Amino acid sequence: MQLIEELREEIARRQQFTMMVAHEMRNLLAPLTTGVELLAFADTAATIRARPVIARQVAQMTRLVEDLLVIAGGEQGRMSLCVASVDLRDVITAAVDIAQPAISAREHSLTLVPAISNPAVIDGDQVRLTQVVSNLLLNAAKFTPRRGAIHVVLEHEAPYVNLCVRDTGVGIAPDLLPNIFNVYVRATRGPEGNRSGLGLGLAVARYLVEQHGGTLCAYSAGPGKGSEFIVRLPVAANR
Repeated sequence: MQLIEELREEIARRQQFTMMVAHEMRNLLAPLTTGVELLAFADTAATIRARPVIARQVAQMTRLVEDLLVIAGGEQGRMSLCVASVDLRDVITAAVDIAQPAISAREHSLTLVPAISNPAVIDGDQVRLTQVVSNLLLNAAKFTPRRGAIHVVLEHEAPYVNLCVRDTGVGIAPDLLPNIFNVYVRATRGPEGNRSGLGLGLAVARYLVEQHGGTLCAYSAGPGKGSEFIVRLPVAANR
């Protein structure tokens, strides 16, 4: 009976997840539709206003689809990586470019602390690793009150490289930490009960890190005390 009940709960979670996907996609499509309608007018001012709206929504939809593909591929054992020598400093630069609009929109300060001057080279898929770090940065931006602080720290701890994303955000309650990376469980965080989005970013980040032979852990002193996510990856074999 317990197994049946667990299966029912899992089915219910997946059904809820599917509904959230549809709802989220609809939310993203609405501004796109409005933007396209504005582009139909010859008014240059309307066109200028529409362009950034469309660009933001397309970027969000692209990230959503990429995250969904990672989860779907991982569950079916289809995930493959294009492995090459990758400098994590380049990964951070690319990830910041992706997350910067969200960070700027909430007026956060972003501090990069590369604690090592030499290249932090690992064997990995640069596109996927960029997805990991950008997801962590977007998560920090989302759950940090306006004008907060985000820190990215890169440090060498042979035979690993640690990449830390810290924020001064809403933090994570102790009872939520064990579930923070679950795909079909979305925890309410923050005083306003922030539940926007699908909650895929952290699950995708952990899965991709594990595919690289690394670990992703979350730490928080509790609500209102910020969060820290640490990616730990083995250095390249020839280093």
